[in-house]
Amino acid sequence: MNVRKICWIGLPLLAALFSSCLNKQYTDIELSPYAHFVSLTFAANDSFPGLEDAVFTAEYDPHYDDTLIVNLDSLPYLTEVDSVYATFRFYSTSVCYLVQEKAGTPDRDTVLLVGSDTLDFTRSTWVYNRSSDGSSEAQYRIKVNVHQVDPDLYVWKQLNAGVTAYSEINQKTIAFGSQGTFLFFTGNDTETQVYTSTDQGVTWSAGVALNLPADNTSSLKLRYMTEYAGKLYVTDNAGNLYRSADGVTWETAYADADNPIYNLLFPLDGALWGIMRTSTGDYRLGSTTDGTAWVDRGALPQYWNDASRMFPIDDYAALVFKSRVGKPKMMVLGGLNRDGVRNRTTWLSENGYAWEPIDDGALQALQGAALLQYDDKLLLFGGMTSTGNIVPLLESANEGLSWAVPDSASNVLPEGYAARAYQSLILDEADKRFYLIGGRNSARTFSDVWSVKLNRMYFEE
Repeated sequence: MNVRKICWIGLPLLAALFSSCLNKQYTDIELSPYAHFVSLTFAANDSFPGLEDAVFTAEYDPHYDDTLIVNLDSLPYLTEVDSVYATFRFYSTSVCYLVQEKAGTPDRDTVLLVGSDTLDFTRSTWVYNRSSDGSSEAQYRIKVNVHQVDPDLYVWKQLNAGVTAYSEINQKTIAFGSQGTFLFFTGNDTETQVYTSTDQGVTWSAGVALNLPADNTSSLKLRYMTEYAGKLYVTDNAGNLYRSADGVTWETAYADADNPIYNLLFPLDGALWGIMRTSTGDYRLGSTTDGTAWVDRGALPQYWNDASRMFPIDDYAALVFKSRVGKPKMMVLGGLNRDGVRNRTTWLSENGYAWEPIDDGALQALQGAALLQYDDKLLLFGGMTSTGNIVPLLESANEGLSWAVPDSASNVLPEGYAARAYQSLILDEADKRFYLIGGRNSARTFSDVWSVKLNRMYFEE
């Protein structure tokens, strides 16, 4: 690093010297009696971007019961400060020096600040300055803050090893209500239960059987359960649509055997969207504003005649996210088409009507993935391939136009988290973290609860 290590003369003295030179007269100079700190700056270093941006101020620290020269905004992670060129400025100075402790010993070094050597700020350091007239001194402890954790590291924490010991493949967790209560649904052909957590997944109540209408005679499609207009909506295998205000007691919102609601997609612009099936076996997009009256929005989009690139009807991942211009954008990814063929196309739309198929060539045909928007990226968890293998984690920095494996140094699944598909994802925007709950792989089902937060999000709080 290259920075001058020097104590600057104060501004009043400089002005007097400059005036004397202009007049070419030798007059008495009134020296300043003030020795207090003005500024400390670091020189730029290409190896550590941002070093020169450090801002130091004099702050009282109750821990030391003293005034420190400190940068309140820490330098970036891994910034080295053992060889720094620094410039000190005081109101005036006649002599300025540093005192530094030697590591592991009670001894101290005294360094007169004149010349251009580098300073090691990993050592305990004090700066002493005497005013230009020698009448006063000021001393400060120096503290250089450097982030000790990687801001780009995703921190995983298991909150609960299992909501229930008997979770089914058919499951869904959703945050519901003004308090964000977590509801974990799991069911089979005979019964569906819901477990409740009011502390973001740490503890759970005992399971309660759902109270369903008499016309429900088949399994609920829990994976596609959606909150819309303050109520939960879910379909069953017969194409009936049910809604609930509390997750326990349900009523029939729609039942038409000739035009059933096959699956739900997402809420968008004051309407709930889904996939309808006609009496002739055709699949079409549909929407409703009240859950009861559905409007046909047209045929499912197709990508030529390639079966692996047709709009899916099952096992897809659907997400409404904010585009770079702040408008909502819809994504439907992976899943199975009407012939049971896995889809490898990412479908994007800005209005629900016109859809654009995206295929970057790297995304495998998969099903059972889960999508989330976090830290200006899209994250894809747990897609299952035709062989039962799991694509554990992918990310997209360009709104789904391409996908890549994240940097394993910062974003990687932790030990103890078994790769799985069909997990539920919950985003807590207020706390800037998200949760992964349950899921399954080819060997077992899960109901464990994990929280994830990017370190940088802690710094912003």
